[in-house]
Amino acid sequence: MAHTQGKKHQTNLARRAAREARDTAIQPVTKTVAPKMRTIKIGKPVYRFKKQVSEEGQKQIMFEIEFPQIDPSIQPQYRFMSAYEQKIESPDKDFRFILFAA
Repeated sequence: MAHTQGKKHQTNLARRAAREARDTAIQPVTKTVAPKMRTIKIGKPVYRFKKQVSEEGQKQIMFEIEFPQIDPSIQPQYRFMSAYEQKIESPDKDFRFILFAA
């Protein structure tokens, strides 16, 4: 009780209130709206995959993906993603994902 009623504590409270009043007067509250990312939805791709074993005994996965609404001159891109990069499921070190886009 003696501390909160002390002269130094009261001075520090007054100094802090003045600083906060000055800071809020300087910085008006403005909302910045981030521009929306515009992506063109081209429909759901059709895909098939087949698991195979090569002649050397290596496991293989063959993907057939159809993007029916894209320009035939565009080549689809792919990327391998670690389970730690995705945020939907809990990460598991035994799994990797492959992402396709066109």
